[in-house]
Amino acid sequence: MNDAGLRRIRPVVRQGSVLAMILFSAFGRADAQQSPPTVVQIVEEGRAARREVMRLLDRARIERDIVKVTCYDAKLSGINAMLRPIETGAGPWRPAVLRSSRERIRTLVQQAHECVCVYPAWTDGPGFHLEVRVDPRIPTEDPSGFPAS
Repeated sequence: MNDAGLRRIRPVVRQGSVLAMILFSAFGRADAQQSPPTVVQIVEEGRAARREVMRLLDRARIERDIVKVTCYDAKLSGINAMLRPIETGAGPWRPAVLRSSRERIRTLVQQAHECVCVYPAWTDGPGFHLEVRVDPRIPTEDPSGFPAS
């Protein structure tokens, strides 16, 4: 996309919105991305990402969906791992490291939104049939009373 195309989009899309982040990161250009992000910007974005994934995790816990809980928990752990050293001021941060951290946090949030439970797709619906075969050599009585061999 050329500069004229970006100028047409800018008035329509609010700076800082999710749509703006997707559009401008897809084309590699955004006003905020022209200059390196600051530590404060990364911390603010990371905390917002953390809150968003925690909200998804809480909803999955209420639904008692262990697959989603596990997935969201992994993504939240990744966000925390990226954010913790920056929040604590562990050292001077080069712009490339900050850009990389920002992109990784955004990727983890995107992956969290893609966490889905796959098994209902093949267990729901008409015609679902589960067949279980048990080996006839398996004893049906309680084996705890058998003598030890």
